[in-house]
Amino acid sequence: MAVELYDTMTLIGVQNRQQIDPLFFLQFFPEEITFTTEKVAFDEISEDRYILAPFVAPHVEGRVMERGGFDTRSFKPAYVKPKHDLDVNQQFKRRAGETPMLGSLTPQQRYDATIAENFRVEREMIERRINWMCAQALVNGSVVVEGEDYPRVTIDFNRDADLTEVLSGTARWGESAANPLGDLGTKMKLARRLSGGRITDIIMGDSAYERFYKNSDVKDLLNTDFRIGGSSADSPFLSTAETDKEAELKAVFRGNDGAATARVWTYAGYFHQRDPETGVLTEGFYIDPNAVVGVGNRLSGVQCFGAIKDPNAGLRAMRIFPRIVDKKNDDPAKEYTLSQSAPLPVPMEPNNSFKLQVHDPE
Repeated sequence: MAVELYDTMTLIGVQNRQQIDPLFFLQFFPEEITFTTEKVAFDEISEDRYILAPFVAPHVEGRVMERGGFDTRSFKPAYVKPKHDLDVNQQFKRRAGETPMLGSLTPQQRYDATIAENFRVEREMIERRINWMCAQALVNGSVVVEGEDYPRVTIDFNRDADLTEVLSGTARWGESAANPLGDLGTKMKLARRLSGGRITDIIMGDSAYERFYKNSDVKDLLNTDFRIGGSSADSPFLSTAETDKEAELKAVFRGNDGAATARVWTYAGYFHQRDPETGVLTEGFYIDPNAVVGVGNRLSGVQCFGAIKDPNAGLRAMRIFPRIVDKKNDDPAKEYTLSQSAPLPVPMEPNNSFKLQVHDPE
């Protein structure tokens, strides 16, 4: 069968050539590193960036200063492997887009097209999962991995606890004592002090933005006509065209000179996934509609990928490994497409982000 024509490099080439829509949160993790080990590891340097050089008399011996050390942190990536049936019987039926009644493809051509389509779908599923993990790292400062036959594991990036806050009572946005600008200012200053980098982008759920924009103190500080002054080089977003369709640039904060100080986005993206216990398909938001997330220019997000645990991949590291599971010797013969990945997005400076839950979750 034609499947024999699809060696490993051919399948990888087919998958890499397929165009998929860009996903919003991946842009905060622009670097990609692959590991040939089960775990990914990083050295975390602990050094005081704010210490001043001490005064001494010119004829006195210089003061020996202590240098910070480093800790090595290791994480075990999650593992995903979506799989699809290559149903031989379907190849004798017309595919969508073929000439009605007659069809214009041979069964072999349909089979080849099904292989390519399956790999496209599997790649999109994996990229959406990575996007979800990136969002979790920004929203919670951690990623929770849980699935069928996979015990619940929390990968904590040790973001400072004060950078996550849930507003309550009349302090919630839209209530009598709400102070959106004060809430954002407090978190932006704290993130800058702890990380050394300023917050450049603020992402809000739709409901949070509605409450934010209705506040009387807010409108005078926002520029909603998108004539952004100054340089946008500090932002990972070069244009709205490079973000996915669920994201929208709403406004920018005005600085004293009229230049932009931070971009304000809304994000309404949602996903579907099956409950690992019940199997029921559920819907969820990447960001709760009443949540606000801040991200800065020192986050240094990295998309890490562990080794593929498959001899067919040579146990090497790669973003996604596509293969065809061949059961030709079975009776009846059966084949599947399978794509494997061991992803883990890591914010190298997690304190360059924050999360505010500004009203009750929806």
